[in-house]
Amino acid sequence: MIDAKTLNSDIQQVLKLIERQFGIVADDLGPAMRKIGRRLPKSAHRNAKLLLDAQSKADHPKIAMQIDEASLKTPYNALIEAIEGYDRKDALKGQVLDILATTVFNLLCLAGIIALAVYLVNTR
Repeated sequence: MIDAKTLNSDIQQVLKLIERQFGIVADDLGPAMRKIGRRLPKSAHRNAKLLLDAQSKADHPKIAMQIDEASLKTPYNALIEAIEGYDRKDALKGQVLDILATTVFNLLCLAGIIALAVYLVNTR
């Protein structure tokens, strides 16, 4: 059996960590995870869903007896690890490199088209 206060305090710790790592301020874990989106892997989203389900069940005394606290520690720790493992600078660097690679590819294609047009005009 898990205490609702303990689970709520654990979720509040996760929300504080999300605010620190991502800059997302939310009152509940569900909206916070939606705002995070693809910046965290699916496994982190699944772990957050397990915690949210347990939180909703912990509010009811008879259903709360079915929840095992030890089985929630693994998803909690995995979620914390995933959030702490996110590197904002590395993600920004990846986005910049993606934009640069796309721009260079487009410029190479444009240069190829111009070279082909010049070749076709000069061969006539």
